[in-house]
Amino acid sequence: MSYPIIKSLIVPVVTVSVVVALAATASAQTRSQFGPPVRTHDNNIQAYARTWTAIRDQNVVKQQRDFSCGAAAMATLCRYYWGDPVTENQVLGVIEKNLTREELEERFENGLAISDLRLAAVKLGYLSTIGRLSMAELADVKVPLIVAIRLEETNHFVVLRGMANGWVFLADPARGNLRIPQFEFERTWIENAVLVVAKKGKAKSDISQLGVRHEEMARGWLDDQIIRTFPEKPFRVPFPAFP
Repeated sequence: MSYPIIKSLIVPVVTVSVVVALAATASAQTRSQFGPPVRTHDNNIQAYARTWTAIRDQNVVKQQRDFSCGAAAMATLCRYYWGDPVTENQVLGVIEKNLTREELEERFENGLAISDLRLAAVKLGYLSTIGRLSMAELADVKVPLIVAIRLEETNHFVVLRGMANGWVFLADPARGNLRIPQFEFERTWIENAVLVVAKKGKAKSDISQLGVRHEEMARGWLDDQIIRTFPEKPFRVPFPAFP
């Protein structure tokens, strides 16, 4: 008994299989001849893989003690903005020389004060001042600043790298590089206080490694696009306007 319908289906399937096999053979020959698309006989491209922790901690001095976030933040700003090889221990040593025993014990218990960091900056040869800014004024600042935020039950010093498109970018001595929504930063920012660390005769650094990069701004927008897919979380942040 013949099955004309089945026979008519077999022929196209066989034909497609042959075409696919030929295409695969040709593709294999092309690959063996020319290599991957980004590599030719005249051009080889290589890139080193980086771990997530390396990216997270890039250009951040991580704190080594429970109370030393301020010293690590100062070292981060001096090292990666001004290019000076300042360490956390160096900052702590300067502060220790200028405090009484009772004051040191209090700092071990509660952490450093912003005035301690200003004094350390001056002793290290920088110009430094403490001020207060509104969020609008903070958005116009073009240099990194040391600020204090409320982190769970403790006060915590971080370096504010910049703001863009509704996000605040921080170099955090405990958590590395991170960005948080502007409204969240405003809620945790302590007394709108900022610490400025400058050099004599220089308005800003020309070797800064703390600026917010374009790809960081784009990631913030893409993350928010994912959040937008949930109806209960409306879209908040516009597409980044790159300069």
